[in-house]
Amino acid sequence: LSALADAWSRDVDRILHALDTADASPLGACALGLACWAAGWWFALLPGTYQRYASGAQTSTVTLGDGTEVDMNIDTAMVYRAYRDTRRLRLADGEAYFRVTHDTAHPFVVEAGRGTITVTGTAFNVWKSGETVIVTLVEGSVDVQTEDDGAGARKLSLRPQMQARYSERSDPQARAVTAADSAAWRHGKLVLDNTTLRDAIMQINRYLPADGRYTSVDPAIAALRLGGTYDVRNVAELANALPAILPVRTLRKADGSLALVPAPPR
Repeated sequence: LSALADAWSRDVDRILHALDTADASPLGACALGLACWAAGWWFALLPGTYQRYASGAQTSTVTLGDGTEVDMNIDTAMVYRAYRDTRRLRLADGEAYFRVTHDTAHPFVVEAGRGTITVTGTAFNVWKSGETVIVTLVEGSVDVQTEDDGAGARKLSLRPQMQARYSERSDPQARAVTAADSAAWRHGKLVLDNTTLRDAIMQINRYLPADGRYTSVDPAIAALRLGGTYDVRNVAELANALPAILPVRTLRKADGSLALVPAPPR
């Protein structure tokens, strides 16, 4: 490795020397930029491939530069970068199902919130909303790790049909899930399996129009549970039916935002 680094250094030195002895020109500036990019790529500071994706109001499937296939749920945004020694994807927000091309020499790393999910080749789902990230493994294995917050980073290894959840204030916690629940959204379904109301609303919001999304859930009702399988096209009906299912009511605040609060005693 050191020999390769020395050879690369000599090549860059030759480029810089040529720039020093040549008249300033657009071609020289281009060569300098190329040299800087080569330096960044060699030390894995700059990617060789950079791709940005956004799904908007429709689900979509994309193929990354390495052949990895990604199913994107609605309102999902991500950026893919291929470095000399690794493949990295930043999930800004939304939900995506990955079928990663196997390449042990170039691990595939998903960055979501303050954590990372590292694989070499597998199938898994990542959901991110605000500070919360949920990773569900379908095939293979993944390592979920949160950043060091002073107490030391925590790493969690998942097996198939396991799910890890973490946030900006909590480390990964694992639980078992069923195969049907792992990525039901890809088949147009929203599965709530005894899900807390707080988590259910985060998922329901994705399928509601912007002015119909809840901005808050009162802590007094956040731990209530909700279950069932719903067609994503009818999630608005589920949201409207919540006061008939649970002791809650919808409150429109002065600023126009929606809050879910406890229903008044009967």
